[in-house]
Amino acid sequence: MYFRGGGLWQQLCTQRHNGESTVRHRDDALGLKFRPGFRDGLFKGLSPLRYDEPLFYGLFRKHVFIVMFEKPAGIRFTRSPSGGGVNKERQTANPAWDWQFLIPKYEVKSEYGFRARVVYRERCGRDKVLRELRDWHRGRFGGER
Repeated sequence: MYFRGGGLWQQLCTQRHNGESTVRHRDDALGLKFRPGFRDGLFKGLSPLRYDEPLFYGLFRKHVFIVMFEKPAGIRFTRSPSGGGVNKERQTANPAWDWQFLIPKYEVKSEYGFRARVVYRERCGRDKVLRELRDWHRGRFGGER
């Protein structure tokens, strides 16, 4: 899983399920509290890495899978090295690229949401990955592929 953080491209490549699996936005100060003995979960395993741009991508064969968000508020990126199951033929685990949407102060019977866009395209340079985000935020779609 690749994303922008600290002015650089970062990579989240977790070693185990639930271990430092979640990346927060640089301004995310939300501290979740759990009761003693609460089970492990991807949402509890915080990475020391932080993201700047509300997008991440992963590579699959000759393609790139880009996930973009309109705003970073409440959005956390999550990766599991085995959450996508096992590929017996290749004798490897399939990673899962995911996200969380947190609402710290919610009201019952209120509606919440976020806007996201996914692009699955042939591999391209990182400049084009960022252009996908910029074009979407500007309301332009179907640009150069």
